[in-house]
Amino acid sequence: MNTNTSVVKPEVTHLDDIFEDISSGKLRIPGFQRPFVWEPSDMLDLFDSLYNGYPIGSLLFWETDEKIKSGQQVGVIEVPKAKKGSVTYVLDGQQRLATLYSCLKLDKDFPLTKKQEDWRWWIWFDLRNDHFIHVKTEKPEPWLFPVRAIYQTMDFINQARHIQDKCKEDAPVLIEKAERLSQKIRNYKIAIIRVKGSSLAHAVDIFSRLNRKGKKITPDQMVSALSYHNKENGKSLEEYIDEILESLTDYHFNKINRMTIFRAIMAAADTKIHRSDWENIAKKISQDKLSVAAQKAGNALQAAASFLNKEIGLPGDKLLPYTNQLLLLSEFFRNCPKPKLQQKKILKKWFWLSSLSDWLTSINTTQLNQALEEMQQFAEDASFQLKLMSGKPVLQAFPQQFSSLNSSRLRAFFIFMLTKTPLDLSTGEPIDSYKILSENGKNAFAYIFTMLKTPLSSSPANRILLERIPRQSIRERLLSIPEPKQKQILNSHGIPTKAYEALKDNDAETFIQLRTQHLMELEKNFLQKIGIILS
Repeated sequence: MNTNTSVVKPEVTHLDDIFEDISSGKLRIPGFQRPFVWEPSDMLDLFDSLYNGYPIGSLLFWETDEKIKSGQQVGVIEVPKAKKGSVTYVLDGQQRLATLYSCLKLDKDFPLTKKQEDWRWWIWFDLRNDHFIHVKTEKPEPWLFPVRAIYQTMDFINQARHIQDKCKEDAPVLIEKAERLSQKIRNYKIAIIRVKGSSLAHAVDIFSRLNRKGKKITPDQMVSALSYHNKENGKSLEEYIDEILESLTDYHFNKINRMTIFRAIMAAADTKIHRSDWENIAKKISQDKLSVAAQKAGNALQAAASFLNKEIGLPGDKLLPYTNQLLLLSEFFRNCPKPKLQQKKILKKWFWLSSLSDWLTSINTTQLNQALEEMQQFAEDASFQLKLMSGKPVLQAFPQQFSSLNSSRLRAFFIFMLTKTPLDLSTGEPIDSYKILSENGKNAFAYIFTMLKTPLSSSPANRILLERIPRQSIRERLLSIPEPKQKQILNSHGIPTKAYEALKDNDAETFIQLRTQHLMELEKNFLQKIGIILS
């Protein structure tokens, strides 16, 4: 049989059919696939797309008689072992499938606690406001409908009765909305590309070709898949990357792009990546030196993450301006585990220069390899001068708008703000910035003045990093700061006295202008102490 002979068949099917294959053990998640990494907001967005009938992208399945190691869970739900005969493996779409299958098939006894690993699987539809939400309480409001009840007939009926009892005035309308929700989810059709036959390498090659048309496959997935059978007595590349990411949890860098970890391992294995010769790399990565390289890379990445935490004040990966900063720092620490004080000072200045310039914005593979070599030289010789430090990079001006957190300059500004240790408005205790960022994304930075019809509305000076409190505006909370701690708390958020007076007068324009000037001066002074002069 020619293992490269395959049939590629596009099709469209209902969720019911896919769920049946998962529950029977016929549809599997291959062992080289990454674990569940989606944020809670990603899960809500997926359900929102289903509800509105938007496409969520096609799934890629590989149907074969070839048996490979596969996971025993899809999301948080255990699935039976693979059946004899033909088995189908998910090559692309695991995150979407895990979200849909686990949330819609979730057991009613699954814990609902304040831990994210628990509450993220409980998704509710707000029948009064028509949107999906997460809740962190065991007693949600009666008009919040759990999506898991859609596929459980008795649970749906019981939920409808609960609505009838607790929401008597608008119960008929709410129950009708729940029924419409159920119909939309159950009737939703998903596009599938099914590859039948062929070898794993050929199936992955098909995947890479589809990638040119918008599919996503990362080099670590590609190499791990191609080298998977060579790892029968050891770990796959994916497993090493998983372990390294887990080791970065204490530093809150466990959500970093897997490509960064992949490159760190390649650097530790003295393997440069100049082109997409995945099969050749797979042959090299399958050698015994992989375990040694992974260990070295893991230790170096932990040291780099620790440096970013302690020396820079970065709480984790959410605000890291460029993922390649972590990679380059890890290469330094791999070659110099115990740097001198002067080297640390230089690295600190290097971090801020690389964050404020566009040096890493369009860096290509060759330039990245050269930068890695520079870090090696600097690690071995403290007198070696990094090019970024010796040149005069053009530094970006103070950000005027905040539309997303994708801007490296905006991230750098917020990192600076975190060095001031923002305090809770009520208690005066330091806020848990990483927790707020992790759960809310860009929405973690709340508007101080809302509904402004002026360009100043989008200014970073009109934002503040705080945990939200339902039905309490940020302005009201700022005006309610206890007097004994007021000055200290305001200073921690970069709000000067004159701006606070404008806040009291509800003068949004003056507040934003005064706070902008104050923040610019604070940042400028902070950078000068590091040796960076802003023009």
